[in-house]
Amino acid sequence: MWDSLWDAGRSSGLIPAGIGVYGTTGRLEKGYRAFGAELTGDFNLVEAGMTRPRVKAQDFVGKAAYLEQRSAPPGRGAVHPDHR
Repeated sequence: MWDSLWDAGRSSGLIPAGIGVYGTTGRLEKGYRAFGAELTGDFNLVEAGMTRPRVKAQDFVGKAAYLEQRSAPPGRGAVHPDHR
């Protein structure tokens, strides 16, 4: 199947790309941050700009802490130390 798809798509500029590309460029284009790369434990989700418009009704681990962070007054924002 791969060979058939590859042969059919090469004239149209098909390139081999897998899920690994999502882990870098796709994630960055959407503004998704990765803990340990762009984020550390120094900022919560609200301070890092990672809140969503709504919080799902179902319970999940960390929901109480997340709701508390969302209800608190705006605090510091995540700023890279090199951008003073």
